[in-house]
Amino acid sequence: MESHYFLALPVPAPLTQPLNEWLLSRRAGLPFKNWVAPEDYHITLHFLGKASVDQRAQIHHDLPSAIEKIPCFTLQATHFGFFGEQQAPRIFWVGLEQEEELNRLQKESGVVCQRAGFTLETRPYRPHITVARRWQGTSTLILPFFDEVGKPSNWTWIADRVVLYQTHLDRTPKYEAIQSYGLNKVNR
Repeated sequence: MESHYFLALPVPAPLTQPLNEWLLSRRAGLPFKNWVAPEDYHITLHFLGKASVDQRAQIHHDLPSAIEKIPCFTLQATHFGFFGEQQAPRIFWVGLEQEEELNRLQKESGVVCQRAGFTLETRPYRPHITVARRWQGTSTLILPFFDEVGKPSNWTWIADRVVLYQTHLDRTPKYEAIQSYGLNKVNR
């Protein structure tokens, strides 16, 4: 199977552990088939799919200058949600407080990806951290459950880099960091 690639912001290790522990304590009420490994938590900027050596080289060449003026910025997990139908949601995710610099980074990196020949998602950007996939419960997801599990607490971090990841669906963790591109630490 050919690898796929994506650009994303990694969730740092000091946050992945408490987030994973919090989720583990609540899994019984959320019967999803596949839970994401904590090492794989990230915020996708752009899914690229298959990427030739030339396309990856162009991203490597163009991305640093496209994002060099974007300062590191604070991200905060603020809520939970799901994608898909209430009867069988596809994705359970942790949502983020909207951050102007995150949207700017997503747009600037998108220009680079398009220039490299990638076709990007056209739906509005909804930044999130996917934590589980494929509902396998026998009943409908109970929306009040989200009120009962509480809200994320103190899940704040500094986004300081963009990473080009390669997928390995036959491994855990599934995502390998291929290249990292730093944001501007001076203008913070």
